[in-house]
Amino acid sequence: MGRSKTLPSFSLNSFVSPSQDGDWYKKVDYQDAKNIIREKMKLARDLLRTTNFSIGTIAAKVGFDHFSHFSMTYKKIMGVTPMEERP
Repeated sequence: MGRSKTLPSFSLNSFVSPSQDGDWYKKVDYQDAKNIIREKMKLARDLLRTTNFSIGTIAAKVGFDHFSHFSMTYKKIMGVTPMEERP
């Protein structure tokens, strides 16, 4: 119990090769990252609709360092630009 599992030890216990196991972890991590970004965009949408914060401030609040990256990601996920989301 208290021991962390490494890829080889987990693989031995689950009857899969370490490389197959690593592929599974990559898929899980990728899906988790997509879900986190989607949730950040939902939060940004709520802030855009309900506050007077600047888009740059909202981008920073949801964890983006660069306004342009936030805008591009928002458009890709939400289908509109942050500016178009404003009421």
